[in-house]
Amino acid sequence: MPELLRLFGLRFFFYSNDHEPPHVQVRSADGEARFKIDPLNCIENKGLKNKDVYLAESIIEENKHIFLARWNGFFKSITMNFFNCKAVKCWVANGNIYVKLDNGKEANLPIERFGLLAKANDAQLQNVKIIDGYALHWPDLDEDLSVAGFFATTPEAATFEIENAIPT
Repeated sequence: MPELLRLFGLRFFFYSNDHEPPHVQVRSADGEARFKIDPLNCIENKGLKNKDVYLAESIIEENKHIFLARWNGFFKSITMNFFNCKAVKCWVANGNIYVKLDNGKEANLPIERFGLLAKANDAQLQNVKIIDGYALHWPDLDEDLSVAGFFATTPEAATFEIENAIPT
């Protein structure tokens, strides 16, 4: 997880398998919050005190261009040919997550590579949503994966262009 900054007891970072839109996680001893970078908005707060939310917002606003450059630099470097592609289908079967892109590419990875998903039951795994083509979201688990991160996760382990893999 790339760290962007530590300041005043706050740690600013993003997850390496994060999804669009560009956002930053802020963690303190009290909790964690997620902020969309531009336009600045607190998306989620899990225990971060109000004073720390305001402080984080001012730090993010002041460093917005640096944070966006780091986000774009990191994800552009891992997305390669998939940067402009969107997921059109996602399903879970036989212990794997399958994703099909709008350019026809397909891949699968073992669920065991994704900690929280590996512990989920079948009903939770089947309830997966595609968000704007760029993110996979399991609402029952509050778990997200970026499509680019999925395809970049140990690419040699992904099986591309799977024949007859899409269930009917």
